[in-house]
Amino acid sequence: MTNIDVVLPCYQPPSQWQKGLIELYYNLKATYKLHFIVVLDGTPKLQITEALNDLTALEITHTCIELSTNFGKGHAIRQGVMRAEAPIIIYTDIDIPFTVQSFNLLLQVLVHQEADVVVGIRDVTYYQNRMSGSRRALSKVFRAFIKTCVKMPISDTQCGLKGFNSNAKPLFLKTQIKRYLFDFEWIYILSRQKELRLKPVVVELKQGVNFRRMPLWVLMQEFWNLMRIFINV
Repeated sequence: MTNIDVVLPCYQPPSQWQKGLIELYYNLKATYKLHFIVVLDGTPKLQITEALNDLTALEITHTCIELSTNFGKGHAIRQGVMRAEAPIIIYTDIDIPFTVQSFNLLLQVLVHQEADVVVGIRDVTYYQNRMSGSRRALSKVFRAFIKTCVKMPISDTQCGLKGFNSNAKPLFLKTQIKRYLFDFEWIYILSRQKELRLKPVVVELKQGVNFRRMPLWVLMQEFWNLMRIFINV
């Protein structure tokens, strides 16, 4: 049975977030040995103690890493990946917003060694039904920029489900962006090397999942981080 480390950044988590994790565990436990790494990104541990107790009661293996300050999703995931020891690592959001089938597709590619890195990508309905108009427009502009200006093999870099094997772990830890665009930086770095195999997999959101609004200052900061990537190249 293959060991899998699942890294989950945790910042202001929704109530009952552990239900998605428990569902994923019970659907995959016959095939994979899952270990969840919850990284508290400035969120007090007291806020999720009850949820962690639920996992303990069900004998679901997990580790909790506490970061006293909110540095951002990218930083939190890197901290979790540093602690990961399994041959396969995946990361996603704390409420497990993607279907079990999506996780299965991702893991099958990695377990069968068809690729070193697997990137979840979203189909058209994902954008039509799940995003606000402004966020959908911004996403389309960003994807067009990636495809035409940067010429990366995958234009949907921001989907929140990705995985990789131990060969790719050192390269992932070279990313530096602390917030949302670390995903873009990761795929950009991958696209500039030939040693690791990269494969996209279409994934689906669960019913009822909605996006959080992103403040304008965060978007501006992410844009600046994006420019820094190209200035330093």
